Amino acid sequence: MERIIHLLCAFGLWHATAAQELVYSENFDTGVLDDSWIWQGGYPYLGPPAFSGAYALLRESQDQSNPPVTNEAGALAFRPLPYVPGALYQLNVAMFVSDPTGSGCYANCALGWFDPATGLFSYPIFHTSDIQQWVMYWGAFEPMPPNPYGPGTLFGLAMVTNPSATNALTMYDDVEVNMFLPTGVADGGPASRASLYPVPAQDRLQVEFPVTGAVQWSIHDGHGRLLRTGRWAEAAAMALDLGGLPWGLYALRWSGEQASGTDRFIKH
Repeated sequence: MERIIHLLCAFGLWHATAAQELVYSENFDTGVLDDSWIWQGGYPYLGPPAFSGAYALLRESQDQSNPPVTNEAGALAFRPLPYVPGALYQLNVAMFVSDPTGSGCYANCALGWFDPATGLFSYPIFHTSDIQQWVMYWGAFEPMPPNPYGPGTLFGLAMVTNPSATNALTMYDDVEVNMFLPTGVADGGPASRASLYPVPAQDRLQVEFPVTGAVQWSIHDGHGRLLRTGRWAEAAAMALDLGGLPWGLYALRWSGEQASGTDRFIKH
């Protein structure tokens, strides 16, 4: 239930009048990361026994049982997240660096843009550490510039070990991303918000629009990609078929003669 509440917060469905929302939270206690994580250049694993409940990025092998990592980009773990234009983002994280050979290893935890096809990245919000003990870093709410690259670029959370590190690892725990939508930034305000239920939904989502007449609608995933679109001749209580959509976070964008809006929901 806690995870569902966190997801509801991320899409503005839990305490919808609050301006600050939790986008993502991970303490790695389960030892399993979902398939949405992207790995590059290093071997990720649950931290060693002394650091259970943390996730680690290995830069080469400390026990020399594996060949060195040659990827010039260093070790990277990236988790795509929803992006809301005009919002302010906050990043909090605990980090630990293990660098027994003194190679100059440092850990980075960042928010920003990553293109998996080209390797290009831009992380305007970040924390960096080379301290060989656990340190908790708290961030301020900061603006996030729009996508600087183009189609295929993802917004999200990155955990990175620098490429010059050898036989070292970085560990991350208690990661939290919060979002604040300033007053005046349009995102389907109270006057243009549809009623969606049940939330989370399964195969069907009931929708009641606050307008009359024809409504054009579309469903987008957490990265803004268009998945489905349609038109209803009359904006009465309607049912959307969610069959074929995987579990996750979605946005329903709609537009009528009197108003338009974006409302978010979860398919469970």
